[in-house]
Amino acid sequence: MKKIWIVFLILGLAVSAKSQEKIDSLKSELINPNSNKSELELNIDLAQAYIDINVDSTEKYAIIGLNIANKHSDKKSILKTKNLLGNCEQRRGNLDESMQIYLEVKDLAIELNDDKGMAIVLNNIGIIYTNKGEYSTALESYLEAIDYELSLIHISEPTRQAEIS
Repeated sequence: MKKIWIVFLILGLAVSAKSQEKIDSLKSELINPNSNKSELELNIDLAQAYIDINVDSTEKYAIIGLNIANKHSDKKSILKTKNLLGNCEQRRGNLDESMQIYLEVKDLAIELNDDKGMAIVLNNIGIIYTNKGEYSTALESYLEAIDYELSLIHISEPTRQAEIS
């Protein structure tokens, strides 16, 4: 049994080191821009990299990204950053505030006709309902998220390849 714990400890440390390496790399790029990524993309990437490590840092970089996105009227990035802010509130246990943010993200995803964004936010909404013990409503949200996710699979291969690059 001790060996299993040691294996999990080593795996955890390896994952943590890899995450920290990614964060350090993104911070370096933000300070000394030498890539094709914009300041907005780097802040969003940093917010995502911190999500399971430090909620306050996620919030910091998401807010910076949101301000840049608002300045450029970049609705897709507004969607991403607001979703990250909803994640922060969810992880802090502020479920009602998180839900309010997710509902704004959902409206924006509808406006943008963004199926991937809808799948993500509906899943997040399902998590909120699950945490509140509203399992039937959570299931409805998860099933709707799956429908959106499945619609992405039916996109033609050349279109998907263009989206990936």
